[in-house]
Amino acid sequence: MRPKPRPPTSAGIPSATRLQVLAWAAIAGTLPVDPERPLDPRPFGIAFSWSICPSGYRVESGISREVRFFKFCTILREHGIPLRAPRTIDPWNTPCTTGRNPDLPTMETGDARRTGKRPPMIEALMLWNEPNNLSHWDRELDPDWSIFAAMTRLAAEEIRATAPEVPLVLGGISPIDPSFLRLIRGHGLLDALDVIAIHGFPYDWNLWHAEEWPAKIDAIRSEFGKPVWVTEAGVSSWASETNMEWGLRRMAPLLKGAADRVHWYTLFDLAPERDATTRHGAAEGSAYWRHFHFGLLRADGSPKPALASFDPALGICQWIHFQDHDRLEGTVRWLRRLGVQHVRTGLSWAEWHQPGGPEWFDRLVEAFAPFQTTLTLCFTPPSLGIRPHHTSPPREIDDFAVFARWVADRYLAR
Repeated sequence: MRPKPRPPTSAGIPSATRLQVLAWAAIAGTLPVDPERPLDPRPFGIAFSWSICPSGYRVESGISREVRFFKFCTILREHGIPLRAPRTIDPWNTPCTTGRNPDLPTMETGDARRTGKRPPMIEALMLWNEPNNLSHWDRELDPDWSIFAAMTRLAAEEIRATAPEVPLVLGGISPIDPSFLRLIRGHGLLDALDVIAIHGFPYDWNLWHAEEWPAKIDAIRSEFGKPVWVTEAGVSSWASETNMEWGLRRMAPLLKGAADRVHWYTLFDLAPERDATTRHGAAEGSAYWRHFHFGLLRADGSPKPALASFDPALGICQWIHFQDHDRLEGTVRWLRRLGVQHVRTGLSWAEWHQPGGPEWFDRLVEAFAPFQTTLTLCFTPPSLGIRPHHTSPPREIDDFAVFARWVADRYLAR
């Protein structure tokens, strides 16, 4: 059963009021406060006296007004507290206007998004990325992955409440480790998901041969009884662009014949001024620098020889850095040019808490509207982690469920 949000303790305050105070405090940091008067009910149609807020309660800083408001409404709805429609804004259906490119397709907004059918461009939601990789989940803080399993299961429940038909995918595991899948199956997580995703790079990091792909995929599908997607597989051009082209031509048919879905990694090289998401950074030597050379295109957008051998039936995985509008637009142009239909990208939970985060997500989803897109939800906001890092388990597991519910309500709700 999902744990209820815990209101702050304050003697003499009725339980319902404490819940209201907790919810209102989630957005109070962005509103003017007068201790002698109730908070302004506009535009939310609700007001509470600031004087009843329990002493010592602190509001998380640095997150957007929309995120705070969504948390506020979520808590009220979960506890059956009536909520009148906002008078001047609707946080679920405010169209994105920041940085809009008129050449990109327009995403459904307003009542059409609330009452219409699920937008066809969202093929699936993936929950986390490489959870058995220390670069993406700190197993030192969660050695048996029980926190990860409980957190992800709650997120799945929240998504199902809004969009029960959308496929839910276990974040691609790397390494491909059946014992990890058995472990989280024991925690009840696999029962909540529809697809198992795996990642593999046998020409760069893995200690197995590319020819083993079909057997590895079949073994996972047979033991766990679920479709298997390969959501990251690629060949770097770190050593040679010619070798990359050969590896692509060799590996692509193996993947197409074995996996239920494939997303080739990746379209663009990682720009040299960026950092790759790894544990030890440049201290890893060539294992680190390979991260920068998996694109079919160089970082400046010029094609590599492998591009001519790419089969668009594979699909593409392309991560887009926060508010990198140029890379987003370049990605969309090339995906259309190549005839790609299936795309995987990410919505960072950590970025949701940054100013402009929700607007950036709108822009991203809007840009990928022509494609069947798998959205990956991952990366802990450092302020919410057991330790302040994006790989950390959160202190409160239902915080990730709030984010997942927001994504489902905004982009998938009927």
